[in-house]
Amino acid sequence: MVGPFALQELGHPADPVAASLAYAQAGADEIMLVARSTPPEVLREVVERVAPSLSVPLACWTELMTGAQVGELLAVGASRVAIQKAALADPELIATCARSFGSEAIAVAVAAGGVDDGWRVFEGHGGAASEWDALTWACVIEAQNGGEIIIESPAGGAEGGPFDLELLQLVSSAVARPVVAAGEAGQVEDLFDALMVGDADAVLVSSLLHSGEATLSGIKAFLDEHGLPVQL
Repeated sequence: MVGPFALQELGHPADPVAASLAYAQAGADEIMLVARSTPPEVLREVVERVAPSLSVPLACWTELMTGAQVGELLAVGASRVAIQKAALADPELIATCARSFGSEAIAVAVAAGGVDDGWRVFEGHGGAASEWDALTWACVIEAQNGGEIIIESPAGGAEGGPFDLELLQLVSSAVARPVVAAGEAGQVEDLFDALMVGDADAVLVSSLLHSGEATLSGIKAFLDEHGLPVQL
């Protein structure tokens, strides 16, 4: 991740090579391909096509189940791989991948929602609830040497926003690893809130850009004007 703040881009419905190159040229600090239901061999082919075209790191958010599959993506050009369900099923997989490929190459995505007076981890977006409390799971990820924690709140925050700002803030305070906010921001102010109020280290930006409602340069200018460090 470049600098103290990074804009990462979720998968685009258009050709991934053209879309990734366009967003990189527009100022994205990192490109993230979200391919949670994509077969490993297809994702590997996409990474092989996309990575050589980019001047910025390429990350993948996927449902790979083995360390070998993670290694294959890193070998063909991915800089970081985010796992999710596989880590819940076997937390030791995080440590195994970190030992094999380096902590900085391994991220763990956490889908969490408010339950009673806490947060429950779910087995991916729209998945079943697991036994894990979100804060406890974030600490386990750090203990297993995961390099980055992506916090996704499918139901949004308590106030109806796209990010659960309280959860982001608590996780950011509980761990020393970078925390990335994932959510469908409806306006640039939502990104500011995730970074400033939620204390996230980075934010994923998707439909806000895909829809044309905002540009990377506009987002960065807004955040810079409001006191957040960005790479302009």
